[in-house]
Amino acid sequence: MIPAGLVLDVRTVSPHFPGIGRVTLGLSQALSRIGHLALLHAAPPDPRLPVPPLDGVPCAAGPFALRQHWEVRRLLRSRGARVYHSPYYLMPCLPGVPSVVTCFDLVPMLEAGTMDRGRRLAYVLAHLLAFRAAAAVCVPSEATASDVARLFPRAAQKLVLVRPGVAWARADAARPAPGAAGCPRSALPPRFALHVGSNKPHKALDVLLEAWALAIRQSPGALARTTLVLAGPRDPRYPEPARSIERLALASRVADLGPVSDRQLEALYEGAALFICPSRREGFGLPLAEAMARGRPCLCSDTPALAETAGGAAALVAAGDAAALSDGIVRLLSDEDEASRLGALGCARAARFDWDAAARDMVRVYERVAVARH
Repeated sequence: MIPAGLVLDVRTVSPHFPGIGRVTLGLSQALSRIGHLALLHAAPPDPRLPVPPLDGVPCAAGPFALRQHWEVRRLLRSRGARVYHSPYYLMPCLPGVPSVVTCFDLVPMLEAGTMDRGRRLAYVLAHLLAFRAAAAVCVPSEATASDVARLFPRAAQKLVLVRPGVAWARADAARPAPGAAGCPRSALPPRFALHVGSNKPHKALDVLLEAWALAIRQSPGALARTTLVLAGPRDPRYPEPARSIERLALASRVADLGPVSDRQLEALYEGAALFICPSRREGFGLPLAEAMARGRPCLCSDTPALAETAGGAAALVAAGDAAALSDGIVRLLSDEDEASRLGALGCARAARFDWDAAARDMVRVYERVAVARH
């Protein structure tokens, strides 16, 4: 059972946090099937939160607001909270109750060019404060656990591995589907490879676009009438991918959709002939797991978290190697048997990322934290 007085912070369930928001939403829904909890949510709450509405604690201060440090503490105290869980590192530095924080990755500390010096220092400080305030630090992968233990050694003994679940996993995922409401199949290219993610440097869209151009030049038959579809939030600070599309003359062979709704994303996963994730670094690889859950053949870089999430069910290439990525693209778009084999393996692998199991793991963390306080 969920410990009495649990408050889960779901302010990241918003379009501003596409990945963390989906994970937080999935956790809140799974926990609601186990027992009672309160949700600390933005005012007004996101309409995707569990229906009928769970016990809500509206908070006017967002995760980036300085006043959240005393506002959330006040709300937790008035609520009589006994355990507080923040799925984001920007949390009150003194929450006043036993707390849990989730760290999905430490990419800005490990990848150059992700943040300028000032923002990086603030990022490090915020993690130091969150890890000090929390009794448990949950991570989605062994790769992230290793990064946290190396960069924040004082948090090492607080680490707990809780792999997130994956929405949309189903037994018949390996069979093609017609598309979802909100993004009709007729609106998509007849055949396409898919990348889901932001345009931040660590996502390696530059490598993907170079590989795509190389594959078109070297194997035009394998990529005939095939479009590369890019979907995800776009940060104006990083215009390089858009410039690469123009420089490589790929405007007719690449469709950059930008941010998409959950229903549109589901249709993209269902319709893709191939899913590609070339990131230089990740904390888990949620889009990879979601694509595998739909039975899509997947091609990704061998960065530790992606290799861990794939678990042998995706084709791996060296991170940053455009030529190797191009070869993988051509191989999986021309070899239907190999694509089907990987799709079936991915579907079986994704079944391990179960939200109900993740919620039970989190409940054990909450119970331990609540008991330790007393």
